Amino acid sequence: MMQAVEKSFSNLLPLLALLGGVLVVLLVLAFLVRLRIRRDSSALGARRSSSAACMRKSDVVVVLGRTFSVEETCALTTPEGEALWARLVREDGASRLLLRADLSLAWYFPGQAEAPAGEPESLRQADGEYRRTLGPVPVADGTLAVYRGESERCLAIERSGEAAILWRGKSIPPEGVSLLEDKGQPA
Repeated sequence: MMQAVEKSFSNLLPLLALLGGVLVVLLVLAFLVRLRIRRDSSALGARRSSSAACMRKSDVVVVLGRTFSVEETCALTTPEGEALWARLVREDGASRLLLRADLSLAWYFPGQAEAPAGEPESLRQADGEYRRTLGPVPVADGTLAVYRGESERCLAIERSGEAAILWRGKSIPPEGVSLLEDKGQPA
């Protein structure tokens, strides 16, 4: 009986040595890949932060899984701090994004409607009442006013000369906005 166990063990010994060698090679490769990823990410990070708050004209961003090209950006000063107003475009239309620089809040505006006259303190819409929380503040070629309603819904009135657009949107988690491709053109 003992001889059978010794014979079986001696037959398994080369197989165990081979498996151990393969394991060591895999661990070394994983370590080398990890070092390369760290080196590459630090080299990219030195050029420019990949935060969505740093987006510029012609960058490609993803908002809630949808890919957009950044048409224009404008820095804003809000009571809570610095923010970025971005004009986003894709094949099926335009959208707007208001993103705080500290990434504490993001508002996404995918829908358009007819804007009311003036800059009222509150707006009554079919889905409820909205109160002005920002603005009017100057943006690239006009003004912007943001209104907040119930259940994280929001409106933005963007005025440029005589034209005015009411943007319908909602508050989204800032993690839902990411910079996909940095084209590197300053706005």
